[in-house]
Amino acid sequence: MLEQNPELTPETQALIEKAQSGDADAQCNLGLMYINGQGVAQSDEKAVEYYQLAAGQGDARGQCNLGVMYERGKGVAQSNGKAVEYYHLAAEQGNALGQCNLGVMYERGKGVAQSDEKAVEYFQLAAEQGDASAQCNLGVMYEYGQGVAQSDEKAVEYYQLAAEQGDARGQCYLGVMYSQGKGVAQSDEKAVKYFQLAAEQGDADAQCSLGVIYEYGQGVAQSDEKAVEYYHLAAEQGDARSQCYLGFAYRQGKGVAQSDEKAVEYYQLAAEQGDARGQCSLGVMYRQGKGVAQSDEKAVEYYQLAAEQGDARALCNLGVMYEYGQGVVQSDEKAVEYYQLAAEQGDADAQCNLGNMYRQGKGVVQSDEKAVEYFQLAAEQGKADAQFNLGVTYRQGKGVVQSDEKAVEFFQLAAEQGDVDAQCNLGVMYERGKGVAQSDEKAVEYYQLAAGQGDARGQCNLGLMYINGKGVAQSDEKAVEYYQLAAEQGDARGQCNLGLMYINGKGVAQNDEKAVEYFQLAVEQGDARAIFILAYCYFRGKGVTQSFTETKALCEQVFKDPQLSFEAYELHDRAERFEQSKPISALREEILSHLKVSNNGTMTHYTAFDVGQAILLEKSPFRLGHINAVNDPNEGKLLWQELGYEPEEGNPVFIGCFLPDSDSLNMWRFYSKNHLNDDACGCAITYNTERFFDYRLMKDQSNHTEQELRVPSFANTGQSPQESAAFYRVVYLKDNFKILGQGATKLQADFKKLKKEVDKFVGKKPTPEKLQTLAWLLGPLPYLLKDANYKDEQEHRVIVTHLDYGAKEIKSEDPDFANGKAPRLYLELHRDDHLAPIEYVTLGPKAPNKEMMAPYWRHQLASKFESQLERRKDNPLNINPSRCAYK
Repeated sequence: MLEQNPELTPETQALIEKAQSGDADAQCNLGLMYINGQGVAQSDEKAVEYYQLAAGQGDARGQCNLGVMYERGKGVAQSNGKAVEYYHLAAEQGNALGQCNLGVMYERGKGVAQSDEKAVEYFQLAAEQGDASAQCNLGVMYEYGQGVAQSDEKAVEYYQLAAEQGDARGQCYLGVMYSQGKGVAQSDEKAVKYFQLAAEQGDADAQCSLGVIYEYGQGVAQSDEKAVEYYHLAAEQGDARSQCYLGFAYRQGKGVAQSDEKAVEYYQLAAEQGDARGQCSLGVMYRQGKGVAQSDEKAVEYYQLAAEQGDARALCNLGVMYEYGQGVVQSDEKAVEYYQLAAEQGDADAQCNLGNMYRQGKGVVQSDEKAVEYFQLAAEQGKADAQFNLGVTYRQGKGVVQSDEKAVEFFQLAAEQGDVDAQCNLGVMYERGKGVAQSDEKAVEYYQLAAGQGDARGQCNLGLMYINGKGVAQSDEKAVEYYQLAAEQGDARGQCNLGLMYINGKGVAQNDEKAVEYFQLAVEQGDARAIFILAYCYFRGKGVTQSFTETKALCEQVFKDPQLSFEAYELHDRAERFEQSKPISALREEILSHLKVSNNGTMTHYTAFDVGQAILLEKSPFRLGHINAVNDPNEGKLLWQELGYEPEEGNPVFIGCFLPDSDSLNMWRFYSKNHLNDDACGCAITYNTERFFDYRLMKDQSNHTEQELRVPSFANTGQSPQESAAFYRVVYLKDNFKILGQGATKLQADFKKLKKEVDKFVGKKPTPEKLQTLAWLLGPLPYLLKDANYKDEQEHRVIVTHLDYGAKEIKSEDPDFANGKAPRLYLELHRDDHLAPIEYVTLGPKAPNKEMMAPYWRHQLASKFESQLERRKDNPLNINPSRCAYK
């Protein structure tokens, strides 16, 4: 009975009649109409019915179409075996589509044993008939060497055949070959052409690839907007790769308004399809709490899904989560396991992280050599962190032969990528001339690069260059500017350095309170240097109420610091002793408040002999044992040993004369037992107050590549006296009280009170500890007993060392040179005033073999002070021995 339906068109009714009468072509065509619901109600079952009729008559097209229905499970129970059976029947009749589909079944191992060779055989048969899909598939087999010898050229040949027939897949694949230059000369323009052809047919892969082309401007004008447009087209078709790229675009705000929420939406779509990139990216969003509520646990969940697919980035991220115990139980061993898996795939981040694990011995046996191996792998891929780490390893010689040159090479590579630590370290290498020719200008250049990116260390280092005028015009104001930038970021070093600028009034109005404010900020971060400086401020009452209790508490915090331990213990001891002598401390402060301080930019250090004589009785043990250990406490302790810890009347009084920031030139003058000796009446060295703060705060600790802090120096006197002689004014004062003018009466009254308190404190049996306490307490008083307008006998004194002379005969005759020592030389140049010719020279008291050295110094003085000696050609310079006893 023929099927009749009044709603069908006459043409459809006629086709049905032909099919029911046994026409195989009509049966196939009618099956297709039922599949598509074209002219008839859509019905997969009716389609299968008509395909079966055609297949039953041996019609190849019907057999092939019936195979498709079985493969897809449409209108029948899904069965790969039945699909293969019908594809085989069609293929044996030479049906190209059947041959192609059978090839796919062999390639995928669906319904048959997997066989690339059989797949190629059937693709070849179909391709020879001009089947575009088969040609494209055969191209894939050649590209990846599946079932045939690998050949990009053969792959291109078959992609070309398919593309010329308008096959979108063939066009897309051909675009990829041109983009990568595989089997053809690389051509972005050709790639764009074929991607465009395929994209216009709605091919999602081509649309996605075209988006990438526009994003990076390859063969087209770069356009984030066009890139997003093509990503959208492909994403709407469910293309996971495009959904990921669209997520990246929204995350970064490239071509679209930035939106973490939209980024998460597209990552989610890709992740739900099992796309590893989408899963990993979604994990990152959960880790950072971007567009979703922050959750380390959810991050781990998505990283795990991607990692199970072997995604290197997810494996690396999972390693990070285990290393830091975020969302999982902390485990260095698990971290190493995941880093290893990712590193084996060539992931640079994982290789760098694995290198760090080996360097620190976390989860593995510590090995600098293995660390270098992994840093090297990552560095070769251009990983800046790894290049920086390699630079550090070469700088330190860990796991490699130490080489500053190699360190510079790797710092340079990382710095060129904008790595701020590398830029900063490269600046340090140039500043020190390590591995490169020394250049302050190049150092400044790299510090500026780091500082320009907001790097606090670069800003601090640049500030120091401005302070010292190295590579830039000296400017305290610019130094303050850069320290301020670092301090505003909460950088402890910047805060501490800014505090020093305020306490010294450098580049800013002097302000102890502001200084303390910045020191306090740095202290809150545990900065050891700031802790010690704040302790000193409490000790001196600078910017805070004087408190020895606070001083001690702060000092105790840095007792274990390798750089500050000695100073911290000493300051703690001083504070404790000052607390024990409160009446003397109070009088000391009262006296200081009455003393005049010179306004001529100098500070004078007077001998304790004169002032001590006025303050105390002549036989006071304090006068006899006074020590000014203002420059090096270690030397002060040695001098106490010289006194035998029991000062007695008649022992020499030691006065410390020193040069700022020059430990090698510290010199102690030995006074004779007879205090009336002219040479023991008094001496003082003056220098600019800008150089004076406290020697402990003036130490310049250079920056190291491992980001150790640098401390600004306020004690740089310019040329080192070791390199050229430096002049200092010396004043002899017979009686300091005569110059005080008004206020002398008040001061003398205070001194009388002080004398009583001192006698009470010292007692009948003075101990070295009590004498040292007095030295600490009263040491500053004689330094301030001066008057700017006072003028008395003056001389110029030059302090140099034996290191300066180079006469071989002196070296050979001087036993100190054989021991590698450089004994200090004390040299006085005598004249009536500082402009007059030098009258005579005094050598000593620390110069042994003075007679031997006299000829040398005649020659040296003639060359160093030629202009002054010009007027004395007829009156040779005399060199006299010192009147001080030499021990």
